[in-house]
Amino acid sequence: MADPLRLKVSSDEDLQVLSALLQDAIIPGEDMVYARADQRFILVANRFCWDQPTEDGLVSESGEPVFQRQLCGVQFLGVSRVQTSGLPADRKAALLNLLAITTVDGGIEL
Repeated sequence: MADPLRLKVSSDEDLQVLSALLQDAIIPGEDMVYARADQRFILVANRFCWDQPTEDGLVSESGEPVFQRQLCGVQFLGVSRVQTSGLPADRKAALLNLLAITTVDGGIEL
């Protein structure tokens, strides 16, 4: 098994790479945590592996190729506050689709 991929984001360009790797990730609402005392926002995502080839010879019932997904942990350090908007009332039970990670007004938006 290959070594796990570890990335450190230190610029807007790095964040664009991370955003592309996490595009279309599924995040269970219960797997997002803000650790206020540590100033850390942590999530676990089921990442769609855009960077990996399809599973050889595997096709879905409709005949489409089967792509890989992989669990990954993501943490943002130095987080002083978290705001939510547009999340379902029962966020903990929801499965959320991550479209992009961008910088907005000195912060990061998921």
